[in-house]
Amino acid sequence: MLKDFAKTQHGFIIILIVSSVAGWLATFYDEKLLLDDMTTLSLLLYETITLLMVILIMSIISEDARKSISKTIHRIDFKTFLLLFIFSIVGVGLSFTGDYILTHHGTAKVRFGQVIVSFLITGTLYFLMESKNFNIKKLLFFITMLGGAVGFIMND
Repeated sequence: MLKDFAKTQHGFIIILIVSSVAGWLATFYDEKLLLDDMTTLSLLLYETITLLMVILIMSIISEDARKSISKTIHRIDFKTFLLLFIFSIVGVGLSFTGDYILTHHGTAKVRFGQVIVSFLITGTLYFLMESKNFNIKKLLFFITMLGGAVGFIMND
């Protein structure tokens, strides 16, 4: 059911909207907790415990989830595991840094900053990777959107 929904254009847009709203709410709540003297390490620990509990419950309830986990967990080789380990270390470091700037700049500025940087990097990579689809119209649209996003955040 979810797979069929996710394949549709409407499903794609709705999932992106829900993810964006959830990200804003999570960031806002993290900011509130951090300003109430909760530490980043405590937040990461609670989020990790919650994630593990959700995975455990899913694997208990869903036979498909159990099969998927048992089928794929043994296919990860050392190189892949090491790469995932490095990404995790970088992610934890970025979480600490992100929480630090969150306490000084607020949810809106941090989230908009993430959007602008993501837009800039994604747009640049798109033009580099999809050079066969490149045209001046796409470039002008990208520059206009980027200019609007930067102008919006700097008008703070």
